[in-house]
Order: sequence, then structure tokens, then C-alpha cells
Amino acid sequence: MAIDITVYSDYICPYCYVSMGALHKLQEKYDLNITWKGMEIHPDTPDEGMLLTDFFKDADVPNMLAGLKTRAEEVGLPFGDLQILSNSHDAHTAAEFARAQGKLEEFHVAMMKAYFGDTKNIGEMEVIMEVAKEVGLDLLKLEEALVTSAYEDDLMQDLADARQWGITGTPTLIINEQYKVVGAQPLASLDQFLEEISD
Repeated sequence: MAIDITVYSDYICPYCYVSMGALHKLQEKYDLNITWKGMEIHPDTPDEGMLLTDFFKDADVPNMLAGLKTRAEEVGLPFGDLQILSNSHDAHTAAEFARAQGKLEEFHVAMMKAYFGDTKNIGEMEVIMEVAKEVGLDLLKLEEALVTSAYEDDLMQDLADARQWGITGTPTLIINEQYKVVGAQPLASLDQFLEEISD
């Protein structure tokens, strides 16, 4: 029986990246219908982005990134030498455009890997267009959508849906419209939970 999972996620959230890898691994075992919804965790980040060390002034950023790299590699994902915290708003807008074109899954994966694997500043239009081209989106139509904020209502709806579930952070998984799973759960824990609700 198929399991429906809606994931509230941000392209600059490393735990979302880890969860994406875990869910893709679990798709080898379960019939999962995954829907990605955008939720910006740092909407006030400057358009040009900022250094992680400036944003997380009191944190041991190298140690934090080393732990995340390990978790990403455990689910088969590359994790580069990340230094920039990007503004993800335009990436989410582009994702809504990709959803409308039936290419959200491919776009989502490519955008995540562009940021965490290739450590590109995904707040830059050039990078967004690179990712869009990679998955076969119409670049002229995407540019128009970005310039005109054509998908702003869709982004606001995702946030409204998140509020209805009481979601305050990413990643948050809503499973079969019944269960809320918060945070990047270990692969084994998520596997066990899916096993239980599949019985």
C-alpha cells in the first residue's frame, strides 16, 4: 500500500538534505508518494547570501558541518565544503514553477545537490537557471515567473498549510495525513516507523 509523505523543507536546510537521502533510500523498500513543500527557515538572509561563520557566530561551524557531512554520506549524498548561507526564496519560486511543469522531484534533488554537494550560492539567478536547465525547464518562462513573483501565492499557501499542522521547523514530514515527524530522523528509525504503519 502506498504511503503519502508531505515534506516541509528548505533548500538551505542540511537536515532536509539528509532526510531527502533517507526517503530516497526508503523508496527502495516502500511505495512512497513524496510531495515537497517549501518553507524558508531564514527568509531574512540577504539576497547575495552571507558566510555561515557570520550567521552562526557562536557555533563551531567546521565541527557542525563535519557531522552533517557524515550523515549525508550515510544516505549516499555528497556534501561539499559549504561556506555560504544562501537566500532560498527564488529557489522555492523556481520549485513551484517546476511543480507546475511536472518536474518538481528532479528539480528538488538537483537544487539540493547544487547547494550541499557543489556548494553553489543558490540565491544567484545564474545558479537557479543552471539547475533549471539541467532538469529541462523552459528558462525564459521560469525567468518571467521569477521576475513577476508568479508563484508567491503558492509559497504562501505552503506556509499556511504548515501553520495548520503547527510546523515551526524543517524538515517536518506529514505521513498519510495522520502523523507528524519532526527533524531528520535516523534512517533506521524512519524505516521502523514506516514498517509499523504499513502492517
